[in-house]
Amino acid sequence: MWSCSEVISKVSVSSGRNLNFREWLGVRLHLYRCETCRPMQRQLHLLRTLSRRYMSDKKALNQSNIFDAARRRILLRLRSASHNHKHRGGK
Repeated sequence: MWSCSEVISKVSVSSGRNLNFREWLGVRLHLYRCETCRPMQRQLHLLRTLSRRYMSDKKALNQSNIFDAARRRILLRLRSASHNHKHRGGK
């Protein structure tokens, strides 16, 4: 039986690659018996799901016209603030 740290490492690695059958079975058996690792495995799964959703939403936002309009407004305000700062004696 693997230690908790080995199992969590395998669970973490499984997000980037599929575990072979021996690894998968070892992880499943450990998670079945270990009350400490089950919540950790669920948390890693949740983090993976949320990060994928965030990246998906970020790509959608980058492709939208709303994002372009917001970017233009931000640039205009930064330029305006920079212009005002120079005329008030700023560097």
